[in-house]
Order: sequence, then C-alpha cells, then structure tokens
Amino acid sequence: MIQRAQSGFSLLELLVVFVIVSMVSVLVLQGLGFGLSLYERVRNRGPELTAESMAHDWFRQVNASLLAQNQRGESLVGDRSKFRAKTLNPLIGHVGLPTSIQWQIDQGSLYYSENGQELKVLSLDMDAGFEYLRGDGSWSRFWPVDKDSFNLPKAIRIGFGNASILATVKMRLAPDRLLEESRLDRR
Repeated sequence: MIQRAQSGFSLLELLVVFVIVSMVSVLVLQGLGFGLSLYERVRNRGPELTAESMAHDWFRQVNASLLAQNQRGESLVGDRSKFRAKTLNPLIGHVGLPTSIQWQIDQGSLYYSENGQELKVLSLDMDAGFEYLRGDGSWSRFWPVDKDSFNLPKAIRIGFGNASILATVKMRLAPDRLLEESRLDRR
C-alpha cells in the first residue's frame, strides 16, 4: 500500500514537472516570436527611420546657425511653403562661411537648396508647412512679421498632422549693428 502511494506521488510530481516545462517552453517561444517580429520591423523600417532622423537633424543644425542680416526684411523671408536665409552651417558648402539657403515644402516633400543644388530631404504630409516663433511666443505663418525687421524668429517648425520638427535659432536674433558699423568704418 505504501508503494502504491509512493508511485502515485512520483506520477504527480512528473505531471507537475511537465506542466512547468510546458509553461516555460511557451514563454520562451513567445519571447522568440516577439524578438523575431521586432527584428523584422527594424530591418524593414530601419533605413527609412535613419533617413528620417538624419533629415530632422539637418533641419535643426542648418537653421540653428541662421544669420541676422543688416538689410531690412532680409534676415529670413518665408511663408508657409518656403523660406530663404543665410546660415553658417550649410549641408553642402563649407561650415563657417555665410551661405544662402532655401527650405521648401512642395507636394508633401521637404527640399533644401544651396548654391544652385537642390536636395529632396524628406517626405511629409500634404498639409505640412513652416511656422515661425515670434518674440512674444506666438507662431506666425510668414516672416518677417514686420517688413522693416532685421530680426530672426526664435524658432522654426514644420507642422504636419499631429507631429512637428522644431529648429531653435541659436545665433544672434538681431544683427550686431555696432560691429557692422565698425567693419564699414575700416573700409
């Protein structure tokens, strides 16, 4: 009788071990399936995400170093579909040299122009457009707000759908008139 109880008990133990092994196997297979699906998504979308990330960085870097000009209304001229300005950090030309650039949104694509060369940088929504941050914290759909302005906006963003790409202008927002007058006196 005692032997029967012991063999029944070991059968129960064996059954518990099988259940635990089965549960662990299911968890391992689910984890493997999740990992493979994640790998497949990254493999398929990886180049697209890299290009998109680079485009966002280019927009931020080029526009962070925009230059305020000494001609009224010429520091940055733009509307919802395009703007032109001068930067010290161009994509193609030499960094540190003032370079004329233009960003344009045409038929849902973002284009960058510099010295006659145009690059398609990114595909956006059809309703995408530029907006310019004023000194009072409000956004405008055109710049300059005042045609006699020497100033740059505090930031520029591309709004599309519920998302946006924001570039903060880090250079001097207004030209240094004393420095410019000093330079003109030396000529």
